[in-house]
Formats: sequence, structure tokens, C-alpha cells
Amino acid sequence: MLAGVGDTLLRRWVLEDFGLDVVELSPVAHGADLAAQVWKATTATNTYAVKWSGAGTNTGHQVAAFLADSG
Repeated sequence: MLAGVGDTLLRRWVLEDFGLDVVELSPVAHGADLAAQVWKATTATNTYAVKWSGAGTNTGHQVAAFLADSG
């Protein structure tokens, strides 16, 4: 989990910013952006990727494609 940010706060941010009520967060230990933290976020109806990264990275699209290809 993010340093100083708990599971509850991350879920609240995802709800407030994207309207997704996350019921489960699972860390993803691999991906194209090694500086990012990524989770598989499950709602009652869908699964999403949640990425936390510092500004200035240019691999966001690569990460999304990689996660989509990984299932």
C-alpha cells in the first residue's frame, strides 16, 4: 500500500474521483512502469486497474495495455 495511505483512503479516493465503489483491492506486482504502484480494483460489477505514479512518467498507456493483456 502507499506509504501513509491505507486501504480505506485509497478506496475513498477512487470512489470520489471516479465513482467506483471498490469492494476488493489486490496489489499487482508487475508492470511496465516500475515506479508505479498498481492494484486490481474490483467493484460489484467490474474489475479495473488503479495506478498510483509520480508525475512525469510516460508509461501510463503501456501499463494499461499490459494489464489489459494480462487479464
